[in-house]
Amino acid sequence: MGLRKGQTNNPKGRPKGSTNNISSELKEKLTGMLANNFESFEEDIKAIEKPEVRANLYVKALALVVARPKDEDEKEIERQTTLLMAKLFQTDQ
Repeated sequence: MGLRKGQTNNPKGRPKGSTNNISSELKEKLTGMLANNFESFEEDIKAIEKPEVRANLYVKALALVVARPKDEDEKEIERQTTLLMAKLFQTDQ
């Protein structure tokens, strides 16, 4: 009953480079929320007295809508993982 071990209903998986719809939808909603409430968000942040807390909030808000660049180690790990997976499953990269 069901699938055999190692078998999947989607053998090719999600195409490389395709977007994660949940992440895209969430990012879109958060961006809209920030855009629609920007004035009150800005007022709330300006009301915070400690500059380090304000700066931290700016950074966290930006992280929700702007992708963090990968460093060289992360890129190399991703490349090696892709090569290993391709070798294990004998697929084209």
